[in-house]
Amino acid sequence: MKIYHYDSCPEDGCQQDECCCQNDCCCVQTCPVPGPTGPTGATGLMGPTGPAGPTGAAGLAGLPGPVGPQGAQGPIGATGATGPVGAQGPQGAQGPMGPTGATGAQGIQGPQGIQGPTGPTGADGATGPAGPGGPIGPQGPQGTQGPIGPTGATGAQGPQGPQGIPGPTGATGAAGAVGSTGATGATGSTGPTGATGATGPAGSDVNTVECAGIQQMQNVLQQIIQLYPSDNIVVSMESGNNASGRPSLLLPAQAPGLLQLANNQGVPQEAVSLCRIAAVRITSATYNNNITYLPEPTPTPAGCAAQCEAAVRSYLPVGTTGVGINAGGQTVGQGTVLRSEYGMIVLVGNNNSDPTFVSTTKAEVINK
Repeated sequence: MKIYHYDSCPEDGCQQDECCCQNDCCCVQTCPVPGPTGPTGATGLMGPTGPAGPTGAAGLAGLPGPVGPQGAQGPIGATGATGPVGAQGPQGAQGPMGPTGATGAQGIQGPQGIQGPTGPTGADGATGPAGPGGPIGPQGPQGTQGPIGPTGATGAQGPQGPQGIPGPTGATGAAGAVGSTGATGATGSTGPTGATGATGPAGSDVNTVECAGIQQMQNVLQQIIQLYPSDNIVVSMESGNNASGRPSLLLPAQAPGLLQLANNQGVPQEAVSLCRIAAVRITSATYNNNITYLPEPTPTPAGCAAQCEAAVRSYLPVGTTGVGINAGGQTVGQGTVLRSEYGMIVLVGNNNSDPTFVSTTKAEVINK
């Protein structure tokens, strides 16, 4: 029997002993079953590519036949020439915006610019009213003392101040030697009554606790005027009021009872009563170890007021830290106890800065 492939069947059809197999079988009898595949022969040499024939008219699509077994892959034909590039199509519509990306890491900070020149110092303004005492700031370095200005003209005498605290009574002189007893003379006639002698000096009240505390404050202020003439001080009164300025002088000179304050130009400002001062703080300065204190009065005062004064000193020994003392509804002193003297506690900040001299007879609320 002669077998044809479907693409090479005779034009006049298959004969009785002929058969076209695969997808276009025209056998009138059952196609023979293919035998086992023989060994693959050696690949022959590729023949030359023949000229392309004219394209025939497309025939009607036939019904798909059953898929036959895959044949051996033929040789790859030569690559055809690249066709011309087609015209560019219209631009498509813009797509939706994508999500915002994560924020990038912060860049490294640039170097600091050069500091500009310091502007000129403005003129001193008028002294404003004293504000409430703020917390004690850190002690800055003490500046050099400026030259002493010329002495101003003597001002008109002010009104006489209140009577100062009487000074202590001087020591009694030694009694003279007793003469020998003379002979008793005859009794003479009674003479006229002599004139009344002068009144002796008044006794001193220095032994009261209040007076001793005021004298200690007066003693310290006299030294502050000499040691800190160009520094500002803050004076806290027992009423809760404050006054500030440079320490000028004590008035009157013979029996002081007032502290005169001045502004930065040395012009006198307000005066405060020594008897009402609760504390004095020197701002922007350090404690001067040359300051001396009055000893405990003799005889030592007694009574309730003396007990209260002694209790304050006992509660605040030298070296106590974190102390806060209140008087007149405000804090008048903060810091570490540097000195504990009769009638006075001295508080300082770091490196003995901003010394505050607190009267122990005026202290009200104490924290430590």
